Amino acid sequence: MVPMMMPNAATAAVSMRFGLGGPCETVHDRVRGRHARIGNAARFVASGRSTVAVAGGAEAVMVEIAEAGFAT
Repeated sequence: MVPMMMPNAATAAVSMRFGLGGPCETVHDRVRGRHARIGNAARFVASGRSTVAVAGGAEAVMVEIAEAGFAT
């Protein structure tokens, strides 16, 4: 259960599911997280560090028992 509750679990799951390599980062900021990641992905491509990038945001608990714990 613990690995699925880690803040970077969603990021790692997407990366592994699609076989992506390179930087894999997670931002812990509900409001600005996705915007910061989109800007960072654009900088990676603009600087030549990456040829393509996937960026986005998510806020979810990925384990039912953990979700139940937060639903009180």
